[in-house]
Amino acid sequence: MMRVAYAGPALGGRTTSLGHVLRLSGQGKDAWQIGADVHLVEWRGDLTEAFVSRRRSMVVNDHVDPSDSQLAAEIELLRGTAAVLYVVDSQVERLEANREHLDLLRRDMAHVGIALDELPVVFQLNKRDLPNSLPVGDLVEAFRTGWCCHVESVARTGVGVVEAFEAPRKMLRERG
Repeated sequence: MMRVAYAGPALGGRTTSLGHVLRLSGQGKDAWQIGADVHLVEWRGDLTEAFVSRRRSMVVNDHVDPSDSQLAAEIELLRGTAAVLYVVDSQVERLEANREHLDLLRRDMAHVGIALDELPVVFQLNKRDLPNSLPVGDLVEAFRTGWCCHVESVARTGVGVVEAFEAPRKMLRERG
């Protein structure tokens, strides 16, 4: 089994992408919580057996408040993450939101001892069909880690979504 943190800023296409994958797997839209900041996806075989956690996880401050046991437990779910699939909203006006959300994810993962640069990270460059999308080269330059790849997508139509979901496993297999 492999656990993947599926993240990205609100309204970037993460929820639409998950819906597409879950429809393909026969799990329907009720299998996950809409509006979450991070979903955990666990593969127990092929794509048709993907399981999406119903929990959210994000630290909005520099530290976890010890009295917020729910938030602490949700961040703890990131422990054991093997890869990250990060949905980037390609629109010019969403660039800063993409960066801020990635910084929060990086901080959350560091909180449980995971360095984002040491995991395979797939940047799903979404909304490529919109006229106000940044050039792919600009997004590749802005969003990179020590071990990453980029997949263009249009979540609304499903273009590139399955490829993005399959990319973390391919990256792990290639590295051996």
